[in-house]
Amino acid sequence: NPQKDRASKIVSYLGNIIVNGHNDISGRVSSNSTVEVQIPISNTKSEKNNFVKEMIIDYPTLFGATEISGLTIDKEICNKKTCSITVKKEYQGLQSWDQSLVFTSSNTSLISIQGNFSSPTVNLSQYDKLTEKEIKDIVSKYFSVPSSSLKMRSEYVLGLGSTQSHDYIGYKLNVGVPGKGPHEVRLNSRTKEVVEITPLRMDFFTE
Repeated sequence: NPQKDRASKIVSYLGNIIVNGHNDISGRVSSNSTVEVQIPISNTKSEKNNFVKEMIIDYPTLFGATEISGLTIDKEICNKKTCSITVKKEYQGLQSWDQSLVFTSSNTSLISIQGNFSSPTVNLSQYDKLTEKEIKDIVSKYFSVPSSSLKMRSEYVLGLGSTQSHDYIGYKLNVGVPGKGPHEVRLNSRTKEVVEITPLRMDFFTE
């Protein structure tokens, strides 16, 4: 019975979820910490935890995928005891920067799923497409520096952001600002204003 096999597989994946108190995650770094220790992935451990990827690919609707939205595996990190896979969501081709699910597993057991997805509150088909010059002008105005002095450290990417419970479609990019160093900048394509900046460590970049 195909339906029974499918149900059995889902139960097999989800039946070992333990939200709190699992021995394999005792003493791990709090999710609120700004420090993320990245230990090289063990091929053996990574292979044992491939069932998480299979679950996400086989049953995307279990985790919020719909006709207009999809899931993308963003990164995988393994340490001595556990592996974590971060999954991002996209809506009509626009990646959501502020929504993710983190799957934590140990060997063949799924320990926890943290995070949430919520449908955007903006019309995904209505936004202003900006040129690189327009984007640089907006960023330079925010930092009160000449546009010509900004150094583009990345491509500018269109996506879906959220600030103060307000969703917006905008652009994200990394720029070098004279006297202030490199920053990740997000701007709203409709209001043409910077909505969020994040200072970046200088040694992340090279001239």
